[in-house]
Amino acid sequence: MQNFKRVVILLSKTSGRDKSCRILQYFGKFCAEQLKELKQDELSLKCKNLSSNMSLTRKVLRFGRTIGIIISIMELSKQKGNKAIILNKILMNISCFLYFLVDHTHWFCKIQVIQNPQLEAKADYWSDALWNFEAFFDCVALILEIREEQNKSQETKSSQRLFNLKLDLLRAFMDLLSAYGFISNGRVPGKWIGFFGTISSIIGLKQQWDAAK
Repeated sequence: MQNFKRVVILLSKTSGRDKSCRILQYFGKFCAEQLKELKQDELSLKCKNLSSNMSLTRKVLRFGRTIGIIISIMELSKQKGNKAIILNKILMNISCFLYFLVDHTHWFCKIQVIQNPQLEAKADYWSDALWNFEAFFDCVALILEIREEQNKSQETKSSQRLFNLKLDLLRAFMDLLSAYGFISNGRVPGKWIGFFGTISSIIGLKQQWDAAK
């Protein structure tokens, strides 16, 4: 019963629904590429369609999140503490804010409200590039936080917080690899983009699950 309540809490939040769709998006992409290599074209197409539809669903779920990011940037600018960590978190949020704005444009192009192939191609590239920047600054901030936690005395050091930071760093690093894959002009195979994205999605969903109490 407790787990059922957590599922309800998880899926009642936009972030929980987003992470759930994200697993299907990237696992679908991974399966589509694997099945294509095995000459299972029909199954590959179904997985590709699932991945594409989950991607579009997530674009809708992102509307309105820019407001929360603006609030986060304002709160971070008032924080006191490690300036390098705060700076990287601000840069991460700015990158995320710009990413969402470009991604909204890409969504309007995908549903043909805006019919401009050149704009769609540019929005597709720059949304992934900005996601790459966001993941990079996220990784740097987390590395600095891990180092700060490790340098604490035994009395104030938290092993659970250290574990959570390292797990979050793994998630951010997987995102960094996924984002780079999209802008690498084929240097990173699609199945690896799907694999990296699936790992980061599982971690992200676990984090949402732990928070749904």
